[in-house]
Amino acid sequence: MSLQLPEVEAKYFLPVIRQQLAQELSRQGLSQQKIAARLQITQAAVSHYINKERAAAELPEEFKQEIRDMAHQLQSIGEAEFAQWLSDLCQRALHNGLLCNLHRQHENIPEDCDKCFQWSS
Repeated sequence: MSLQLPEVEAKYFLPVIRQQLAQELSRQGLSQQKIAARLQITQAAVSHYINKERAAAELPEEFKQEIRDMAHQLQSIGEAEFAQWLSDLCQRALHNGLLCNLHRQHENIPEDCDKCFQWSS
């Protein structure tokens, strides 16, 4: 049985976002503990993300730039605003086909699959 949209986001997309954020925050000089607290993940997960031991997927440059921008803002925004940004990013990833491409990289999904679009309607 194929994964549903929230599962695709959680399994394939959000880890890539967390990895990009963790790497950018690390470049900014934040400790792994501070990164973990801000992203609400464990320090061990941060270590894996920084060392590229998880979430190896390539994102379009527009997403990478938006993630870099968010990493610079992350210290000054609240959890609700960050959650809204993540939600908006997931929606854009769905509508531009990025989520489908990530899903196809990991599972045998038919080219004409539109289940995520049915889910999001």
